[in-house]
Amino acid sequence: MNKYNGNESKGSFPNHNNRCDEAKTLQVHCNNLNLGGGYYLPVALADVEFQALVEAEIELPTCAREIKNVRRNVSLTQCEAIRSITFGGFYSTINVFVSGVIHKNIQYVEDCDGYVRDYSVDVPFSCNQAVRVPFFDTPRAELSQKSTATGEKIFIDKKGHHGDPEKSGGVTFEYYNEPIECRLLFSAVNDLDLYKDYNRRGNFDKITEKAEVVLIFKLLQSRQFPFFPCGEEGAAQTGGELSQNQVAESAQLPGETPQDENAAERINNIIKRLGY
Repeated sequence: MNKYNGNESKGSFPNHNNRCDEAKTLQVHCNNLNLGGGYYLPVALADVEFQALVEAEIELPTCAREIKNVRRNVSLTQCEAIRSITFGGFYSTINVFVSGVIHKNIQYVEDCDGYVRDYSVDVPFSCNQAVRVPFFDTPRAELSQKSTATGEKIFIDKKGHHGDPEKSGGVTFEYYNEPIECRLLFSAVNDLDLYKDYNRRGNFDKITEKAEVVLIFKLLQSRQFPFFPCGEEGAAQTGGELSQNQVAESAQLPGETPQDENAAERINNIIKRLGY
């Protein structure tokens, strides 16, 4: 028995659907205005290095006698960034939320002879950090006003005594901001595997992994320019990114010491430290 006795409005609970009612449009008039053009280019806000220390338990499907080979690769499942509402001095802050997995392909044998077994497992990790960027490279984000609760228009009635209950209006607006994008440049995994739960035959089926994950990625935001920033025509013509040096007249802030390494040099130094 329907307790609403068929009196519920169209599209309301309990016969809810995902489509809204459609109004009947009476007329539409359009015009246009050419606001000019320019150059729409991605701006490199910062190159960032994250380090995550991960500890995980891995259980093999069968007991292993010996690990023959382990392949590792890192992939990000999330990299989101928002501008912080706090700032200080010559810097602003970007809050970056990173999640990902270490994909491990483990090849092992169960005895002194026999086939090599292949087992794959994902080790998830996450890391949330605040990143400082020069104030002149602060990501742009404009606020919107989508409700007439703070911008309602009230009209006087015909007698001039009070607000007209049959007429109201308002202004709302929305800015469509460019998101801050992440582009992964480099990853490294430095881990230690501890084999556990040995049986009488000397086989084990559990691994405790302690890993250092290093990520180097670029934070980008596309922007509109009326001309090539600082005359760097080459970057736009080749589709490259504009760096902080190209957007601002000087990338070095008052009282700031120059960076010892850029992203490429940092990656090369890490590789050299590993002996490659």
